[in-house]
Amino acid sequence: MSATLEDSIKSLSPLLNGSEDDFEQAAVTLRHIDAVHPHDAYAQYLVGSAYDSCGREALAIVHYEKVFGLGIANLPEVRRPELYVQTGSTLRNLRRFGEARKILAEGMNHYPDYQALRVFAALVDSSEGDPDAAARHLYACVLMNADGSLSRFRRALTYYVGEIGKADGDHVA
Repeated sequence: MSATLEDSIKSLSPLLNGSEDDFEQAAVTLRHIDAVHPHDAYAQYLVGSAYDSCGREALAIVHYEKVFGLGIANLPEVRRPELYVQTGSTLRNLRRFGEARKILAEGMNHYPDYQALRVFAALVDSSEGDPDAAARHLYACVLMNADGSLSRFRRALTYYVGEIGKADGDHVA
């Protein structure tokens, strides 16, 4: 079922990103999928993703929230960290920063090695006017993905990341 469902939604892509009339045509199919699969977490995820991909965040968030309500364990494992990222990003675009920060933090707790969560958390911090927190998230991401050249400096860099935004004499880390 899921391959057919994925194909159905992928086939809507040109309509979702076309004119308003095209979008309305695609939305009929998305509403049908929602009606036929209201308790299928993966179907809800795919519908939310489709709305999200064309900038319809207010529609997307409804479906992402349904997935959490149905239980994230009902999604394929590979989609679970993506759901946290997409939900956090969508909440940020809706200017619901506190909720975005919370869902991304929850995602980082469950998937600490999934660095997209940190990058989107940095975007939330930046959107809220906290560039220091944004920089800390991005530096943490860099340190975790280091190619080996940073390993010799990991301790110092970890300290400096903690010092971002703090005045220290003549310099700021």
